[in-house]
Amino acid sequence: GAAMTVDCDGETSDRVDVAGRLTFGGGGTLHLQCDAQDLNGKTFTLFTFESVGHPENLAGWKVIGDICDRYVVTLELDETLIRMTFKGKGTALLLQ
Repeated sequence: GAAMTVDCDGETSDRVDVAGRLTFGGGGTLHLQCDAQDLNGKTFTLFTFESVGHPENLAGWKVIGDICDRYVVTLELDETLIRMTFKGKGTALLLQ
């Protein structure tokens, strides 16, 4: 499958703007290079495009990198965007 490396500094990330159709021919791997802290709940746009082909293949993409030890990173299709969202791993305790 396809392989892509993405840099993210916690405020911005690499982004690809496609003039036309973005087609997912199958699964792939996104290697995320990010040393930032406090990414919980943050979302970054990875791709913009006019139309998408075989969007069901996005489910076959996996995100790897050291940051995945601390966050679950998901890729989501939102009309003409592919976004990357961070959710912290672990347990939150509310003490009163």
